[in-house]
Amino acid sequence: MSGSFVVKKQAREFLKGNWGVLIAAVFAIFIPIMISDCIEICIPFLGMDRIGVRGFIKAFEEMPLNAAVCFLIEMLRIICIVLFLPLITGIKKASLKIAGGERARFSDVLYYFSSGRYFDALSFNILLTAKKLLWAFVSFCPAIICISFSSYFAASGTKNAFLSNCLLTAGILLAACGIIIYFCLTAKYFLAQYLFIEADKNTSHMQIIKISALYMKNNMKKYLQLLASFVPWLLLCFFFLPLLYAAPYMLVSFANSAKWIIKIEQENSAVQSFTDLHGGEQINAQNAFGGV
Repeated sequence: MSGSFVVKKQAREFLKGNWGVLIAAVFAIFIPIMISDCIEICIPFLGMDRIGVRGFIKAFEEMPLNAAVCFLIEMLRIICIVLFLPLITGIKKASLKIAGGERARFSDVLYYFSSGRYFDALSFNILLTAKKLLWAFVSFCPAIICISFSSYFAASGTKNAFLSNCLLTAGILLAACGIIIYFCLTAKYFLAQYLFIEADKNTSHMQIIKISALYMKNNMKKYLQLLASFVPWLLLCFFFLPLLYAAPYMLVSFANSAKWIIKIEQENSAVQSFTDLHGGEQINAQNAFGGV
């Protein structure tokens, strides 16, 4: 019996009586997206709809006021999404509470929107997102370069059509590899949100991220195996109804996995500290993860 199977089985048990909270949380995720889409409705009225990057630069020369307003609208959309980032931590908190055998409430989802918690959660999420975006750039940069050159050669005439097609094919393959590389590079941040939830106020955000990376050194394979086991569900999430089942299932499964990894690593750290202090024989903490 694989560790992923055990974690997922436990998650299904924990979800009994808690489905409603996490389904409501899934709907809550769409709130910033809906607000962003409502803001975007203004753009076509400025004559700036679907013009692309080059067209946008040209529009600054021909319609500077419209282009400036359009730019501000796009920035406002990004800011709107960023301001709702603490919602992610709230959903993780509710999931972790469920994985601990407790009954979650929707107030747990909105926990970090209260006074004294919001800006702490916001700054942590901005830092974590920035790090993930950096690795996204590293992962997809080769694909972006290939596809950009493909577009350049395609626009230069039919004589470069073969080269353009070759670069486009290479770009698509590199993009597919980039997805795998991205998940491998960012797997070390898997525990960061859960550690932030349980950390005291004296622990800095950077320390939390570093601890996540440290704990994940020996658990990267376990996380990636669990993630891979959900690939069929991730594909089904393109449809709305499967999402209502898959999203809570995945959230609690990952929270359950994180709970055990953190517990085991903390026990191992305590044993190591005791060994270093007393010079005794190190005792391995029991793997309560069931092989996960």
